[in-house]
Amino acid sequence: MPGHCHPFSPTVRRRIVRVGAVPALLLAQSLAAQPQRAVTASKPPTATLQHVVEAADLQMSPVSATEGQPVSFRMKVKNTGATIAPMVPWRLEVDGQEIGGAVLRDLKAGESREFTKDWIARPGPRVIRFSIDPNGTASVWGAPAAQRMRQISTSVAALPATEVRLINWDAAKAVGMTYSDGLQRPTDCSAYVQPISHASYQARTPVNVGIDFSRHVGWIHVGLACAYTGGRMNAIVFDNLQLRNGWKVKQVALQVLEQSNGQPSADWQYTSPPPSPGSDRPRVTIGLWANSSAMVFLALKVEIEGPRGTDPYR
Repeated sequence: MPGHCHPFSPTVRRRIVRVGAVPALLLAQSLAAQPQRAVTASKPPTATLQHVVEAADLQMSPVSATEGQPVSFRMKVKNTGATIAPMVPWRLEVDGQEIGGAVLRDLKAGESREFTKDWIARPGPRVIRFSIDPNGTASVWGAPAAQRMRQISTSVAALPATEVRLINWDAAKAVGMTYSDGLQRPTDCSAYVQPISHASYQARTPVNVGIDFSRHVGWIHVGLACAYTGGRMNAIVFDNLQLRNGWKVKQVALQVLEQSNGQPSADWQYTSPPPSPGSDRPRVTIGLWANSSAMVFLALKVEIEGPRGTDPYR
């Protein structure tokens, strides 16, 4: 209608907006006038130190090892904290490769524990490391990382390309080695050509009491002991034996263990020259003789040398 404004005309709408804006403006001004409260983020509680575990020691025995030699590592851990350490994982490495590890249980405050691990030495420079909690699984340790690790640097000597052995009696027999005491009969004498196979070896005869063979294990006992009549023998040892695969004689030695002197008497000698170093034929011949109630006991050693890890007999 002329002269009458429509309620939704632009003129009225503008007025409504202006009137409705006053309460909102007053509210904003009121909020701005209020003091602001500081908002602080909550912090996680500080962890309480439970234990302080250290790698206290690492020892290697022997200190200088040779290739193939058994080695023992002795390790020690200590809890220097005030409370028990329920689980203490440890690891032992050689050049970064684990050779041992476990978890110690219930290490009390102030307690130390020692334990060992064996290893067969490998040649070359080696770094041995003993560490506590190597994977970082424990939440609180207290001890700095440097105190949770011990390390040894060493060098293991390589074995030489060759090795030295005594001739093995049984192995030599297995490939045809023969021997003989060569005792001249009839006689009541006792003749011996046999290996000293163990420390308690004894050759018991009426005139042989208490001879100590224990320092000659692996040697050959060559002996003659006579009671009521004299006797003679021509011993042959390691006959029909040829060393193989580059093995050669290194040394031949005889040691007198017991010999009757004066009256009655006994004696011995090589009946042919012993094999020279470098020979592949270790045959040895020895003559022995004794009067009645006399004796002579010898220990024969034949050392051979050859390439390591090879068979001297086949």
